[in-house]
Amino acid sequence: MKYIDPYQCSCTGCIQGVSVPLERATPKQISDMVGEESLDRTNASFHICVTAQWSAGYGLWDRKVVMTYTHADPYDQVSWDVTDTPLGMNQ
Repeated sequence: MKYIDPYQCSCTGCIQGVSVPLERATPKQISDMVGEESLDRTNASFHICVTAQWSAGYGLWDRKVVMTYTHADPYDQVSWDVTDTPLGMNQ
């Protein structure tokens, strides 16, 4: 995907599959957007939350990276689990 477009976009590019509206983007597409592999046309701010939990029984860290976008209505949120993407691996 070359472009990530604004939330609920229905432009010709989104309809033809050249771009994708933000709420329909996959975790990989979001990771590519942050890594500048795809062009960000969202004009949006995102919240990235990294959580880590030590698992004493297994002697390793359990880590999760979630990226969230909140639209104008605080109940209208989109989240992506980007833990297993290049973005998540670098957090």
